Amino acid sequence: MEQKVDKLKDSLVFILDKLENMEKQVRKQEHEIENYIKKNRSIDFNELVAAHLKSTKTSIELLREEIDELQQLITLLFNGIKNNPE
Repeated sequence: MEQKVDKLKDSLVFILDKLENMEKQVRKQEHEIENYIKKNRSIDFNELVAAHLKSTKTSIELLREEIDELQQLITLLFNGIKNNPE
């Protein structure tokens, strides 16, 4: 049982690292967009909004995929502990 708890703790650390990495990626993307805006002041506002929305949509889709994978991992780990508590 203690080994499974340790495995669960390791998995939770892994999950937190993944979430922190996703947050860093989103913040980096946001920073890149801000830099792009500063360099390209003449860009059409509508194009800029459309590009920003596409970027946000992509980030959300990637985040959703990561959350789905993490949820599956958590479910497997808890089911493993529940089914084999030894």
